[in-house]
Parts: sequence; structure tokens; C-alpha cells
Amino acid sequence: MEKPGADRGKQRADGQRRYTVGQIAKICNVSAEQLRHYDRQHILSPKGRGENGYRYYTEQQIEDIMLIKELKRAGLPLKSIGSLLEDKSLEQIKATLESTMLVQRRQLYEQMKRYDSLVDTLLRLGHALSLISLSSGENSAVPAQGFSIVPIAERPILSTRYRSSCSVNDPFLYRYAELQKIAETEQVSTSATRFLVFHDHYRRQFQDGGDAAGDLELFMNVTGSVPQTGHCRMFGGFLAACATHVGHYRYTQPLYQELAAWAEGIGYSVSGISFQELIVGRTLTNREENFVTKIYLPLNVSDI
Repeated sequence: MEKPGADRGKQRADGQRRYTVGQIAKICNVSAEQLRHYDRQHILSPKGRGENGYRYYTEQQIEDIMLIKELKRAGLPLKSIGSLLEDKSLEQIKATLESTMLVQRRQLYEQMKRYDSLVDTLLRLGHALSLISLSSGENSAVPAQGFSIVPIAERPILSTRYRSSCSVNDPFLYRYAELQKIAETEQVSTSATRFLVFHDHYRRQFQDGGDAAGDLELFMNVTGSVPQTGHCRMFGGFLAACATHVGHYRYTQPLYQELAAWAEGIGYSVSGISFQELIVGRTLTNREENFVTKIYLPLNVSDI
């Protein structure tokens, strides 16, 4: 048990007790170094002074330290806390807390976006690794998963579309960087996965000896609010034949042909327009054998 009067300080003539740094630190459960930091920052300094010239904390300053701890737990910066200690106005404390709440809300939103991006990338990598393990070999055109007909849900996208190189040998790094810059400049929240839409026939990307030019669109899914910008539009709302390729994109031509023949063989017509979902590409790995791409052939549509 604590001894009676332990660490209660010496009583002054005015009835106020005074406390050394060590005593006040123990009473308030803060470190002596933290108190010295408050002193150096002019947040809270000892007010009393003894006959020996040493400075002491007063009994009233225990209240100040308790308030500092409470406001620190609420996330207020020390500079704001120091101002509030000078004038403990309830209105001022309320206004400062409300302002801090708005800042913390923005920080929480940004932190959640970073967390969602982390989860998205981990899921993509986990999915890709499972597909790579199923692949029959490097640069294989055999799909790691079987052919399927899948619904492409309608959703908002951020995209760029214009005539440019669409060769399967083109890394499209300039177009990727352009799209990312638009997302950052216009502050649009997007997923990290990139998509390429070949608005010409899918065979176009394999023509002209690697110098094919065509109507190419790159996009990312919008994950937050949709801004009023010419770079955002809706995409989806149709069925597509789907297959997965492991290896470099330049080896996908046989897979496209097999997927189109399969879809037509079960009664669907293929539009010729195609799009790719880059699950893992050169932005994540420099090992071409680990590239993972989903290819889609929209069915019975004339305009996507």
C-alpha cells in the first residue's frame, strides 16, 4: 500500500502543494522526459519555485497534465493542446476537437484506401500464383483454366481511348503511365488492375509485324465516387467468353482462336472486339513466364 502522504509534494504558504518532476511524473503516470519535452515546447512548464531556486509543478498543474493526456488520446497535436491550456474555453475545445475529427476522418479514408489496395494486390498475386502452378509450361498457349462464359457486370471505369500501337509486342508503358497520371491528377480512386480493350478485331494486335496500330482503350475500375470527367464512362453489362493465359501476351493468338471457336461451337457469336485483364504484368514482375492475363471475347454485342 502507498504510504500516507507519499509523493504529495511540499505544501506552500498559499496552500498549494509543489512537486518535483519525478513526483509529478509518478502521480500522473508520465515520464520525466515527456514533462521536460512539454517544458521545452512551452506546452506546460513548472510554475512554482522554491527557496533553493528550483522550479516545481503546482497541484493545479495535475489537472493540466490530465487534460493533455486526454486530448493526446483524442489525437490533437501538441501545438493545439498548448493553445487550449492557455484558455480552457469549452467552445474553443469543442471547435478544436471538431477540426481534428475532420482531419482524422480524411486520414482514416486514405488509410482505408491504402489497405484496400494492399488487399487487392495480395489477392491478385495469390490468384496468379495458383494459376502459374497449374500452367503446363513457359509461354504455353494452353489456358491454365478452362473456357467459360462469364457475365461482365456494368461498372464505372477511368479510361483513355485513341488510335495508337496495339501490337501484342508493345509493353504499353506510356499508356499505363498516362492513365495513372489522369487518376492522380483528377483524384479518382481506382483498382490497381489494368484492362486493355481492342476495339478492332482481336486479330489486329498480331498483325503488321509488331507495328499494328488500332483503336485501343486502357482502363481501370473506379472504386470510389465517380467524378464528372470525360475520362470516366460505364463499361460492361454483357456476356463474354473467357480464358486465362500464363506467359507473355505475344503467345496468346492461338488461345484467342481456340476460345472463339469454342464459343461459336456452343451457339454463341463472337463480336471480334476483345479485352484483356492484366492480373500480373511487367509492372509487378520482370519474369515473362509469370505474366497472367485473362482474355475476354464479348458475345452478341456491336458496341461495348
